[in-house]
Amino acid sequence: THAPPPWMLAFFKALLADPNKTLSETGQAIALGLRIKEAMPLFDYLLATGTPELKTRALESIAALPKGVDLANVRKLLKGKDKSFSVPISLVLAHHGDAAAVPALIPELAAADPKQVMQALDALLEVPSASAISATDALLKAPADNLPQTKKVLELRHRAGDPKLIDVLSKYRRSDNVQLQALAVYYLGISERGKALAALHEDVFHGDVNVQLAAIEALGQIGHPSSIQVLKRALDASNDPRLRTALVTSLSLIKDKDVVPVLSFLVSDPIPEIRKAAILGLARSGTKDGVPTLKIGTQDANIDARAEAVKAIVSLDPIEGPTTFRLALGWLPPEAITAMAKSLGESFSPYLDMALTSSRFELQDAALTALEALPSKEDGLLATAYDRTRDAGLKARILKRLTVKHGLAELPRLDAAAKTGDLGTRVAAIGLLGQFGDDTGKAALLPLLDDADERIRVETAVAIVKINGRLPTKKGAKKPR
Repeated sequence: THAPPPWMLAFFKALLADPNKTLSETGQAIALGLRIKEAMPLFDYLLATGTPELKTRALESIAALPKGVDLANVRKLLKGKDKSFSVPISLVLAHHGDAAAVPALIPELAAADPKQVMQALDALLEVPSASAISATDALLKAPADNLPQTKKVLELRHRAGDPKLIDVLSKYRRSDNVQLQALAVYYLGISERGKALAALHEDVFHGDVNVQLAAIEALGQIGHPSSIQVLKRALDASNDPRLRTALVTSLSLIKDKDVVPVLSFLVSDPIPEIRKAAILGLARSGTKDGVPTLKIGTQDANIDARAEAVKAIVSLDPIEGPTTFRLALGWLPPEAITAMAKSLGESFSPYLDMALTSSRFELQDAALTALEALPSKEDGLLATAYDRTRDAGLKARILKRLTVKHGLAELPRLDAAAKTGDLGTRVAAIGLLGQFGDDTGKAALLPLLDDADERIRVETAVAIVKINGRLPTKKGAKKPR
């Protein structure tokens, strides 16, 4: 997940172009396995020079990249003479939210293969366009015959702002097919929003569970406080686990303090999904009123629910947050650190400091990764953690991170680390001086050739050799050994 240095990407690109088949195939295998946006130039190269199979695999890799990559060369390929890749390229562009995909995807809606149609609908949902609306008319001729397809068409029309959607849904609402009715209830609800609340509140108590679930889900999407008591009444009246889970999930989406008393009783529910939804809802409420209940949630048997409770307390209560987080460091999954950093931003910096100096390597690694998104805080937190920790491995990783970032501006820290402290930190500092050093770095290393520890003397000699190998030689002079 970390961005490789530029020299490494240049090496991979050279490997791809190597005439030796074994080396080029090795480069292809490495490149196609990368899932970082910095690898995009490698995929561009494969799209420009690869076989059809390689181009297909490169497109699959691009589709798996994080959103926001530069797709200029992919768009150029779409406009090229070779149209055999138009659809695969359009699927990739759509995945990344690029509307250039739409013209090639619309004809796919008329394909004979139902899988192609569903694939095109999925892609168009990422780039909803009014130009695609009329092309879906044929897909609604028998809406009850293929309900999954009908649902995607309705979702596409909703996202694209179809002005005729309400009329279509009103017709479906009167259908004899109760599942089609349910789709109409949901999409009428989220389309008309406030105007639909009264009808949705009635449908929460409908005689068919499909319609009930549709109404409940729509109320969660609308998130109006007036729905809290309606959903609570339905919750009190139901023993159906599926309905109860849907009710609590919708309650959890309503961002209002009045939801706290309702959800507080559900943090100890026997169903894990309900407990987790209740915890999420207390977090979304935006009030500290739910913190005492959330503290109970930090003892939940489900680790995901526990992590959500910790995240909620951290986001809601700056007094309880640090203590709760510190107590959770023994069990928090690394991905929870990443998720909290992403959602809380710079306010999570003190907690990253705690994670960085925890005793768990995986939390240290998650914190180091999360720090990349907080450049204004990164140097200060790394320096503080370096001075405070006794973990030689962490010290070495922090030294490397700072040196990669700042080069020999870190010389004073590297010099001090190379001459004092534990053996592991000294060796790491000496290695970094050899990797990044010049004459000034060499001057810092020379005294260590007389160190009492043989390993330090050997590591120092190796580092000096590396520096000498890079130093320019004066005209007529031999390269230093």
